[in-house]
Amino acid sequence: MENQVLEIGQMEYLQKVGIDISKASMCLCISGSKKRIVLPSDSLCFLEKIEEGKWEIYKVFTLQDCMKLLPATLENYVLRFEMECIAYVWWDPELSEDDLCAFSTSDNMLRGVYEILEHITSFGYL
Repeated sequence: MENQVLEIGQMEYLQKVGIDISKASMCLCISGSKKRIVLPSDSLCFLEKIEEGKWEIYKVFTLQDCMKLLPATLENYVLRFEMECIAYVWWDPELSEDDLCAFSTSDNMLRGVYEILEHITSFGYL
């Protein structure tokens, strides 16, 4: 499930900076033998009934969850998604060049959105 959901450490960071992770749509379940599965949050009761106590369960965000956290604007910056870049760009039709507030050029969209979340939370925007 690599690159489909955030890792535990990333979720811990988001929680530490005040983001409510209870609405995460997925859960990462890790067995005692370190087997990892990802399940929708609403299907956990199935796993808990079958193998109660054998799994560590962590709420994790998907790309869609992370995108819902991003504000459409930050002051005069607007959020822009492109194939090669995710950025908050200063919006002024008079400017010929972009002035970037936060950006990521990650080759993985989930990682890129997380980097933007990490950046804007460090400046207190969320």
